[in-house]
Amino acid sequence: MKCMNRVVQLFVIATFIPLALTSLVAQEGVSVPTSTQQSTSLPNYVRNPEYTLTGFGVYGGYDAGLHRANFVHFTGFPTCCVPSSFGSAIGTGWAVGATFDHSLTNWLMLDVRAGVSSGRVELSKTENVLAIARTGVPQEFPIRYSKDIQLTTIHFDPALKLRLLPIPTTVTYAPSLYLSAGVGVRYSMGQRFSSKETLMDSTVNFVSPDGRISAVRNVIDNKEIPRFNTLQVAPFLGLESDIFLESEYPANWVIAPYVRYYFGVQEMADGLTAREKTNSSNPFEYRESKGSWRMDGAQAGITFKYRLYYLQKNP
Repeated sequence: MKCMNRVVQLFVIATFIPLALTSLVAQEGVSVPTSTQQSTSLPNYVRNPEYTLTGFGVYGGYDAGLHRANFVHFTGFPTCCVPSSFGSAIGTGWAVGATFDHSLTNWLMLDVRAGVSSGRVELSKTENVLAIARTGVPQEFPIRYSKDIQLTTIHFDPALKLRLLPIPTTVTYAPSLYLSAGVGVRYSMGQRFSSKETLMDSTVNFVSPDGRISAVRNVIDNKEIPRFNTLQVAPFLGLESDIFLESEYPANWVIAPYVRYYFGVQEMADGLTAREKTNSSNPFEYRESKGSWRMDGAQAGITFKYRLYYLQKNP
């Protein structure tokens, strides 16, 4: 029984002495040393936003265009011998420009880009075509039909960026991830094409009306695409991440890798003609209809920014 009483006494002492000391410290007004306090909260710290961010920069990116083509020729450049329409193809290019972004709230930023982009794509199709050989006997030969298209545009991309991953940090790795959504406006400064038909069988050649022998015929070189829609609008979605280039806060220099996908909702040109073979036994019989040509786009690149930080008066 004495041992039990001793345990109870020790428990009471251990419980109430810390409480008494805590009450005494509170009455005396003891403060935490300033060296252990965070002097400024980071802009990514969403529960206590103190800064408005404004950035200016430049960017460069790699373009990939998915051309969804269903046509055989442009208006004014008819092709008599292509049996059926071109299909989809992927083109490549580049984009450069300037960028501006500004925080609207701690979760949302306005992003505006303007620049120049250029891309190239080759539409091609190889089909066997029945022709008269030198022996006078009808024979099928593989012929490759191709169109080489070059596009140069001025682009303007306003967007909103929604913060997905707020990670408060000042070290040199990505502190945030944004989802961007906007509308890309494209104005074409140049739209050119070249086309030709190439015989893929090396044992035979084309013979032109003037007697020239060649594996290539019906060449069209560097012509402007007729009835091209010079103003294009394409909504897009993307991801972007900010990487601080300075270990101290605030970090003014930022590098931001990004990726975007543009949805082609407009026809690239009007007056296109599509063509498909019929089920007839005649290989030269085909059916024509209205053609189409739309382009989706993907772009990946890097933005280099200088950020300004404005202290909010009422965080």
